[in-house]
Amino acid sequence: MKRILITLTFFTFSLAAISLNAETAIKLNAVYAIGGVVSPSIEVGVAKHFTIQLDVVASFYQSISIGKIKNMPLLLGLGFIDMHWFPKERFKGFYVGPTIGYGAFKMQKWNYWNTTKAQYGTAVCLGAVIGYQWQVKKWTFDLFLGGGWIHSIYDGYDTVTGERYDLGEFPGKYNKSAEWLPFKGGLNIGYRF
Repeated sequence: MKRILITLTFFTFSLAAISLNAETAIKLNAVYAIGGVVSPSIEVGVAKHFTIQLDVVASFYQSISIGKIKNMPLLLGLGFIDMHWFPKERFKGFYVGPTIGYGAFKMQKWNYWNTTKAQYGTAVCLGAVIGYQWQVKKWTFDLFLGGGWIHSIYDGYDTVTGERYDLGEFPGKYNKSAEWLPFKGGLNIGYRF
């Protein structure tokens, strides 16, 4: 997971370097931040109606309890790249576009909550994002939701014993799953340059 976060950080700084002569917004997801999850973004204007955005999402919870869900691991590092099409003008109003993401995780699937079983693996996300941006001087506010197809390859482990509780049928004895789900959303608050 450390390698993935380093790679995503490299791509973020590369996009920042490319954007030095373009209109750019640096953002932070306020909804995720309230929950202790780090999610910075950089959005770069590439044409009158188009921008490209890179998001990084990182959670470092070894164990988290939410309501009746107890001691759930939530370690993950994800990166997304989006293209946003704005009918009016970039950074203003409604937008829609494709998104693709990749990351690594150690967490519990919903049907394993309140057990000692967790899944460790990687995921690829392909889908779309829809949102609305508004500006207050140089500040930008971006309300968005994204979702689509998620394909995961993972191992199942018991978090107490550290032993595998499953042996999948995928080559190499991994499990795999694919679902259509929402996988990103929130309110990004940022500053435009």
